[in-house]
Amino acid sequence: MATEIDDKKAASSQHKEDFRAAGSPSQQHVEGNALLVDKQGQIRRLPIPSNSPNDPLNWKPWEKAAVVFCCCWFSIMGLALASGLSAILGVFFQFYGPQGYDAGQVTFLLTMPSLCIGLGNYIILPLSLAFGRRPVLIISTIVLLGATIGSAAQDSYNGHLASRIVTCLHQRGQVFGLYWMTQSVLSAVFNLASSYEAAALGWRWYYWVFVITIAVGLVFVIFGGFETKFTRPATSLDGCVVYTDEFGVTHVVPDDEAQAYLDSAGLQQQAQPTSFSDTAEEVRTPYLQKLKP
Repeated sequence: MATEIDDKKAASSQHKEDFRAAGSPSQQHVEGNALLVDKQGQIRRLPIPSNSPNDPLNWKPWEKAAVVFCCCWFSIMGLALASGLSAILGVFFQFYGPQGYDAGQVTFLLTMPSLCIGLGNYIILPLSLAFGRRPVLIISTIVLLGATIGSAAQDSYNGHLASRIVTCLHQRGQVFGLYWMTQSVLSAVFNLASSYEAAALGWRWYYWVFVITIAVGLVFVIFGGFETKFTRPATSLDGCVVYTDEFGVTHVVPDDEAQAYLDSAGLQQQAQPTSFSDTAEEVRTPYLQKLKP
């Protein structure tokens, strides 16, 4: 009996040793083309930050957080304004029905802004590429504020519809996890609250509440919505060249194909960044200078 137990222990020990030996290669660095992890096991940052202290990827944490906050705030207000009207649409059936507008026409107050959100991408993206993100964001927020005031003050159906179309025509989508989570949660809260606002204060206060929040957001945009447009040099890394184009898309190409890509994009190649000491002549842009449109 004791011999059987010893044999089982020996077999179990041998199985563990074989498992460890089989699993050891997976712990070694494997060369590939994803460039997500370096040879030291550290996760790389893609796109790769440049040596410039003015590269948005090298900003201080509060500067990055300010930009993310402004983008989230702007998007939440725009999305909630476009979709939140569904909760109080019955109010407008009663308001515009006596003026001769049927249910289909009143529904345009909800559907047309949603359509214009998509169309607005074709206007805002070229403008931001040509003139910069910050001035376009500031102007868009001002337009959003003015259109919301117009919606709150309108008595006519046509004026109300026109102001809502302008409200959503300039909105641009952003794609990252925190953005979508915040947008979904807070816009849902605004949508749920809209019916109570309309019942207690009247439908115009649905817009006046947004006027207040958008005005607060405009202050944040002016003082925290910094320009993120930055021409980042291409970087040589592990036999590949990594560069970011004017649309913000990061490309990884082999060295033998890199020169053609760089020539077409009009970029220069730099060595892998190490620290800011390599570019000591470039100083960080002061805060007040960042506030210029």
